[in-house]
Amino acid sequence: MRLTLLHELTQFLTELEQTQQELLTLFAAKRRALNAFQPDELLRLSSREGELAARLKELVGKRNVLLNKARGAGFAVESLLEFTGAIGKTVGDSRVLRAIELIQGRILASQRRTAALQRESWVHWIISHRCYNHYTELLELIAHGGHPAPTYGKALATAGGAVLDAAA
Repeated sequence: MRLTLLHELTQFLTELEQTQQELLTLFAAKRRALNAFQPDELLRLSSREGELAARLKELVGKRNVLLNKARGAGFAVESLLEFTGAIGKTVGDSRVLRAIELIQGRILASQRRTAALQRESWVHWIISHRCYNHYTELLELIAHGGHPAPTYGKALATAGGAVLDAAA
């Protein structure tokens, strides 16, 4: 049972690594498209990003199935790394222990890729959010004939403020 679970884990990791690598490549292309303001390219990349996100969701489900199988086999684990460590404690064969070390290395590399994907995704969000804010400001200026909205005028420019005025 342990070897079957290890085999399933290596298959899972192969799928995960491939998906993560595709996302890293896509995110690099998306950053270039954001920097060069290429809306058509962003739309094309967006659809592919949705497909990869759906595949990641499927992989999360597979991960949960793997962990449930491990728990069913008597391993009280909460992560794949814990699972490989728990199997390593029960195996005496040096070849299997070496395979477990390799799997653990792959899991750690996957965690690093996940962190890189999160950082890049955060950068994309910041760029998009700032563009949205600038776009909104431009629309307000157009709507008010090039002047700031009256709510942002003299009331905020005066010294003090509502808290200081109320205390006086």
